[in-house]
Amino acid sequence: MIDVLFLAIHLLLLSGINLLAFRKQKLITGGTMILAVFVLIWFELILTGYSVSIFGLLGHRIVYVSSSIFYSILFSILLYGYIPKEEINPDDKQTDFSFFIRLKETIRSEPYFVIFSIFISVIVFLSLLICAYYFPNNPDSESYRIPRAYFYRSHGSLTHFAIGVDPRLIVYPLHGVLGHMVVAIHNVDLRWTHLFTFSAWISVLLCAYIWSRTLGASRSAAAFASFLIGSTPIFLVLSAAGNDEILAAAPMMIGIYFGHLWVTKNKNIFWILASISIFISLGVKEHYAFYWMFFFVLGIWILASKKISYVFDFVKSKFGYLLISSLFFLFALTSAVLISHYSGGITSSGFGPDVINYPFRLMVGFQNLGIYFLQIFLTPLPDMFGGVNTSAREILYKEFQNFFEYFLFWVNRDPSYFNAYFPLRGLMMIPEAVYRAENSVWFGYVPVFLMIMVVVFRKSAKLQTDTFQFWLLASHLLWIVAFAFTIRFTYTIQTYFAYGYVFLAPVFALFWTEFERRKIYDKNLLRIIFAFVIFTNLLFDYRIFTTNLQRNIIKIQDAKFKQFYSDEMTPELETLLKNQKEIFIKHTHWEMPFMHIIRRNPSANFTVENEIPHEKTNSLNLLIYQARSEYHFLAINLPKKNTLGLVYLGKLRSAYGPEFVFSNGRELPGFPNKYIVLLNYSIDIAADSLGKQHAHLIIRSGDLSGEHTEDNLQYSFNVKDEKGNILGKSNWDYLFTKSANIDFDFGNKSVLEVLVKERNGDGKVYTYHFPLENGIEYFVQ
Repeated sequence: MIDVLFLAIHLLLLSGINLLAFRKQKLITGGTMILAVFVLIWFELILTGYSVSIFGLLGHRIVYVSSSIFYSILFSILLYGYIPKEEINPDDKQTDFSFFIRLKETIRSEPYFVIFSIFISVIVFLSLLICAYYFPNNPDSESYRIPRAYFYRSHGSLTHFAIGVDPRLIVYPLHGVLGHMVVAIHNVDLRWTHLFTFSAWISVLLCAYIWSRTLGASRSAAAFASFLIGSTPIFLVLSAAGNDEILAAAPMMIGIYFGHLWVTKNKNIFWILASISIFISLGVKEHYAFYWMFFFVLGIWILASKKISYVFDFVKSKFGYLLISSLFFLFALTSAVLISHYSGGITSSGFGPDVINYPFRLMVGFQNLGIYFLQIFLTPLPDMFGGVNTSAREILYKEFQNFFEYFLFWVNRDPSYFNAYFPLRGLMMIPEAVYRAENSVWFGYVPVFLMIMVVVFRKSAKLQTDTFQFWLLASHLLWIVAFAFTIRFTYTIQTYFAYGYVFLAPVFALFWTEFERRKIYDKNLLRIIFAFVIFTNLLFDYRIFTTNLQRNIIKIQDAKFKQFYSDEMTPELETLLKNQKEIFIKHTHWEMPFMHIIRRNPSANFTVENEIPHEKTNSLNLLIYQARSEYHFLAINLPKKNTLGLVYLGKLRSAYGPEFVFSNGRELPGFPNKYIVLLNYSIDIAADSLGKQHAHLIIRSGDLSGEHTEDNLQYSFNVKDEKGNILGKSNWDYLFTKSANIDFDFGNKSVLEVLVKERNGDGKVYTYHFPLENGIEYFVQ
């Protein structure tokens, strides 16, 4: 609890100091001030991370906190100097109680504002409730987004802390991580890692309202825009998922808002805030790259409409400011690459050849657009139905999947058209679509609403005379087009599309404004359309809050609002982790469940590597392997052998199912299973011309399997059918540094029998049995 207190004091100090920059002034007030303070705190934490990292002190709490406070004081002084003198209010009058009088008038004059405010409040409250009970359990958040902060903290700097691991851990941009760093520094519960993602989500809703008001929308129109953004299914689930798309979208949106204020009000403090906000966003994720088509089309329009002279005049008058901002942005774009280069390690994830549309093919882009169009408009249908029964929902989704298949008759299914990791499985991914999480839900029926509104209000005087909102709309649509033509088709990109979706907020406010101006006989039909999108968004939200398999309020209610761990772990393993100061984790597979380990003891030092040296005995060495049969790991518990094997610590349950947790290097009190040998097998199955399936099985042992040459272990393997008949077998032989090969006729109930003995021992043979069919949970035998 004391660590939470320190975190709260730290953030309150930063907030208070930054608020001093805006004291006694009337230029930046209310919600705009909240947005300014939010990006300033984030910016100061980023500078703190870079600064203390230079001296290898990133994990030093006192140095970190002191540096962040120093930056906060420095920027408070500098920013105050940029507030125009005419905006200073020397009287500094306090707010009176007329707010409550205005509130009463608002309820009477603008009831829709009140209704949307209530909707938003309920959505925010339920999202916050989920954040309070669940840590960010998106698989990517568990495996690299959040853990990076703890690995960098333990490493002491932002240089590479490992080699041969998931490249996303070490080469991805740093500004999101440096936001999470404040939580890692204070060693608080990992539920606090929602701090920046949830704050960013809230800031988008706030910016949606304020920006719309700045552009002349009524309070009802602005509240509608904020509600529609926040209640859209994909954006709602991001509130508690820990995705960095929201961390990239929020400061970019705030930055463009401040940039718009700079251009229209010509106040340099808005230039500073815009530059800081965009700087933060550019260093979170590279989604900005897909605006290339937007800038291309915008450039053509500027040339065609003969507005190039206005652009040149603006650049000429603001050249110095734009140059400084450009250099600032350049650092944000290159900092992670420069650090990677300095570290002497890899500088990219290496995914490019498997996902980029290269060599460029025009048809790939058009096909992607067609599939994405179908996904956006059709897949919300099953999301409207089905209750908490997961099995029934899966049946429902499969029926819809079969129906949707008729819409894909035209698709070229050449594998080169698709992401190497995501071959086409239909319009939806099953069973992932059943989860109603961030990897499956889309925009609900907002795209249908958007399309109708564009047609209805295409001749709007506002759209024709003030093109700013038109280009906000175009930015989102052209971002999607650019993505479709740049990246081969892939699933789970809904969160990517949500990045540019936030810029539609002023457009939604414009639609409401135009709706209010319509004559009564036009309004009736429009009321139905507006009511439809509002109702369906609320329905989708209800489904997400109650049936999202990764996090939902039903489980919180079932627990009677008592705190619980949303992930499972063997109690003995959990107790062991809580008592460790140094934890070394071997990187064994994709999407490692790092957060499951870290959340049990966030104050420990964590190290990850591709290998764990045998002689490393000063830390708890963890080896984590998937325990389902499709991952092919066999854990054999020998009563004894000549050397220490793997020590079985227990199991945890990650997003990908149950996983074994072992240790090596030393015996651990309370964990008697210390002679574990871990075998791995691969199986290739092919059918002959008669349809009969033949299998080739390869079984291996090796380094860090718990076996050593001194053990003199010999193995024999039999593959049996369900009646016990032998289908294939291998002779007795050593397996260490070798492999056993078996050919057999495959059946769904085939079982692998493992026989083990010590060559120079008492001749006793130990026997173990493992089913070879997929979907079976393996246990230590």
